[in-house]
Amino acid sequence: MAARSKNTILKFLFFAGMLLAIVSPCFSQQNNLLKKLHDSKPDTAQLKILHELGNYYLKKQYQKKKSDLDSAKYFFTKELELSNALNDTSRYGKYESLGKLGEVSFAKGNKDQADAYFVKIINHYQDIHDLYNQAGILQRFGEKETDASEKIEILKKALEIFQKLKMPARIIDVNLEIAGGYVSLNKLDTAQQICKKVVSQYKNANDLQLDQVYRLLASVNRYQGNLNQSLFYILKSVKISESKGKASESTYGELAQIYQDLGETEKSIYYYKKTIELREKGNNVPQEYIFRTAGFVVQGLIKLKQPREALNYIEYIERRHPHDSKFMAAVIEQIKANCYEALNEPTMAEKNYLAMMRDYNEGGINTEIIELAKYDIARFYIHQKKYTKAAYFSKGGITINSIPRARDFELLFFQIDSALRNFPSAINHFKRYKALSDSIFNEATSKQIAELQIKYETDQKEKDIKLLTKSNQIKDNIARQANTSRNVALGGSAAVVLFMVLFYYNYRLKQKTNNEIREKNDALNQLVKDKEWLIKEIHHRVKNNLQIVIGLLQRQSSFVDNAEALAIIQNSEHRMQSIALIHQKLYQSDDLALIDMADYIDGFVSYLKEYLDPQSRIIFLREVDAIQLDVAQAVPVGLILNEAITNSIKYAFPEDGYGTINITLTETCENSYLLIIADNGWGLKPGFNIEECHSLGMKLIKGLSKQLNGKLQIISEKGLCLKISFKTDAVLMGG
Repeated sequence: MAARSKNTILKFLFFAGMLLAIVSPCFSQQNNLLKKLHDSKPDTAQLKILHELGNYYLKKQYQKKKSDLDSAKYFFTKELELSNALNDTSRYGKYESLGKLGEVSFAKGNKDQADAYFVKIINHYQDIHDLYNQAGILQRFGEKETDASEKIEILKKALEIFQKLKMPARIIDVNLEIAGGYVSLNKLDTAQQICKKVVSQYKNANDLQLDQVYRLLASVNRYQGNLNQSLFYILKSVKISESKGKASESTYGELAQIYQDLGETEKSIYYYKKTIELREKGNNVPQEYIFRTAGFVVQGLIKLKQPREALNYIEYIERRHPHDSKFMAAVIEQIKANCYEALNEPTMAEKNYLAMMRDYNEGGINTEIIELAKYDIARFYIHQKKYTKAAYFSKGGITINSIPRARDFELLFFQIDSALRNFPSAINHFKRYKALSDSIFNEATSKQIAELQIKYETDQKEKDIKLLTKSNQIKDNIARQANTSRNVALGGSAAVVLFMVLFYYNYRLKQKTNNEIREKNDALNQLVKDKEWLIKEIHHRVKNNLQIVIGLLQRQSSFVDNAEALAIIQNSEHRMQSIALIHQKLYQSDDLALIDMADYIDGFVSYLKEYLDPQSRIIFLREVDAIQLDVAQAVPVGLILNEAITNSIKYAFPEDGYGTINITLTETCENSYLLIIADNGWGLKPGFNIEECHSLGMKLIKGLSKQLNGKLQIISEKGLCLKISFKTDAVLMGG
């Protein structure tokens, strides 16, 4: 009976899914999963299907549909029941099911139940002393926790375990989550300290997610109004993520927002569109993210006096992504209202603004979005000179944790209070507006505050004058004051005219001199650019010629049957590649004289690893200071690296064995450097005399060390270690 009942339920779900798939093509994934579930048996494969179905509905919960969360809970519960029956604790087993049920409970607002699920999993891994999975579930628990203070405490426990396990990637992940928690608590300085500490500890680890750390630093500085620092951090994030070929939409979105706050409208539009492009390519990206980003594009177009293009753009986005909730309807109405306002169609603008407020209120949206909506409609009524309505929608103050946004609100309140003649309040708002503006752009000015003070005092005087008697004495005084003011005005006008004539003459003279200086500077700059281009072209051609020789050697190697000859040719290829990479770095760099050794060593090690260690048996550990060397130094260093690393990969470890190669280049004191290449392999055979070794590789290392005027040490202890100490001035003089 139980089996028959179960089959009936599965058939019902299958046919219901088929019907939904016919109604809307977006349910094709759901339909395929339900069909697989119907055809499956109660085994580990069915566990995976139940898990994927639960995830499908859980990821839809941003649409605020309770039914989706109920469906997710149903499938995760079935997964839990089946895993208990199978006694399965794998990826789709009992404890993963409990974790997903915890996520569903958080999404439904049932915090106590969610905590209970996660605590049960944590206790299990603690009992069996599984530190890795214990830390992983603590991290997941902390990420989902809705209370920021509790989130931080949970994540600190995960961090402590990951630090014991020495897992840099997970340490950075958890630190990012902790910093995000402090941002939620408005403890921006603490969040920034955490991020800077992570950057300091892992600045040389290019394969870790430092781009995300820099992105959070950019956001924190933007909230604090430090836009120049914010731009510095986000550009570092973009550089790192693009170098790894996986720049995220969040990174471009943050860069766009910073350019927007800096007033760089065209740049902000470009990166907002790039953000939308990446989000449209992603899976299960909430509509909210796409439309709110499109709203920023529209604001930029309006600022560039292109309101018609702005309206066409949002209608184009709406056709591509039909809205599916009251909340999304409100977002679109808000954007269209901005467009109609810019097109000077106040009736359509007001209609959309009011519809926006109604739909936002019905959608149960968070405070920040409601406040931004109120800002837009209040600003609209100010432009329509309906100040009472503007005051109505702006009441309640602001809670937004962003200095640029707070600055805009203070200006809005100032405009409303000024129009309603509430001058003391207007003065206070304008002072706060100027303080916030100065904190962003550092442009101190008090002119407008003084004008407002005069306007306020004049208004008070006018009220007093109305209470005075209209006597002849007052009329005479007013007349005399008027005559005096006229005479002063005439004298002042004459002085201004004379000043303007002298100013114009000096301006023309200075302009002529500046033009001559600019022409000479332009000519000099062009000469410098031509020289730099020529040097880069030389390096480029040298690199290309070396690549041609490498290609010829590779072609020649295909015709060589002798293993020893083939090895000689391949060694020659690697040596030429070490030199070619130096010339490549030079023509790609802005500095045409010096090589960034950290960047060069990363690139060359990656080349050798790909060519000589395709099975990734060897772990390369690099500790390279921020050192720049002249070409005369970089070439022998690169060749020494090639000989030492190639020798370690080929001979230091057993065949198909694993090992570690450490590469260190540090500045021991001013202009003095220490290069170390060490492995943990077999080392030298007992009794082997290095002085009697006459191999080409060893001769090259010794000869190149002499070229560096350096001291060579070879130590065989727990592997083989080469140490070469040299000085900068010695090499340059020797060259």
